[in-house]
This record gives sequence, C-alpha cells and structure tokens, in this order.
Amino acid sequence: MGFQGNAYTWKGHRAEGVLIQERLDRGLINSSWQEVWPCSVAIHLPYVGSDHCPILILTEGRQEKVSRLFKFEAYWVADPECGKVIHRSWNMNNWRGIVTCWSKKQRRCRYELRKWSRGKYSNAMLKTEKLTAELELLQRDWEENERRIEQIKIELNETQGQEESF
Repeated sequence: MGFQGNAYTWKGHRAEGVLIQERLDRGLINSSWQEVWPCSVAIHLPYVGSDHCPILILTEGRQEKVSRLFKFEAYWVADPECGKVIHRSWNMNNWRGIVTCWSKKQRRCRYELRKWSRGKYSNAMLKTEKLTAELELLQRDWEENERRIEQIKIELNETQGQEESF
C-alpha cells in the first residue's frame, strides 16, 4: 500500500545525540481489500506524542449527511461569553403564553449558541490543521527545527484538547 506524508515513521536519537529516522511502520493490504476499497491510501501524520508517527488509512466511501441534534458542549461552561449568549438570547423577546414562550426561547437560545460556537470554536479546527501542516513540513528536517517542533506539539496538544472536549 502506498503512502502520503513523511517517508519516515519513527525517529530516535543515539547516545551521541545523532538523529536516526526509519520507516518502520507500514500499511499492508490484500487483494480482497483492494477490491472493496480501490482508492485507499495510508497517510503518515506528523509525530506529536510519540516517536512513531500515526498512520491513518483513508478509504473512499459515501458519507450521508445527517442533521445533528443540538448538544450543549461541556467546554462552553468555561467560557464567560457563553452565559452572556444565553442571557441575551433568552431575554430577546417577550412572547405570550407559557408553552409558546418557553419553546421559542429555547429555540432562539439553541440557534444563538450554535452561531456563537461556530464563530468562536471553528477556529480550533483550522488552527489544528494549520499546526499539523506546519509540523509535517518541519519534521522533514528535524535537526534544524527541533525547538519549533516542540513548541508546535505543545500548541497542538492544547488545541486538540479543546477539540476532544468538543
């Protein structure tokens, strides 16, 4: 199976500090797999928390779009803006009738929270993609970029922590 990304899947240092890089990890497929997923590819992702790079196997397939249910995300609570969004959306209009009022306020609040979250937290995904791409480039010349690589790994772990909470 072919691959995309860095040619090396493992890195280490000898006692003298000499960097060693090897392609130890591989993706293997058989003819049955190839028949079912003819466009599959192995992608060597950047090293983040290990001396081995993760390998992602992508297969081609249809993904049906499913409308997502609204979920209040736990990490929103830590953000002071969240309470303001809820308060503002809940007090937006004065509808008549208890049931009508409650359901409309709830719908408005859900809408405002989604809008706020997309504007604020979609940047975490973009930041992760940007950091991952930069890390991949820097890891091609590890010795020159070792300090920057460590900085990016720290930033990436923080950003991925946000995404994981999501």
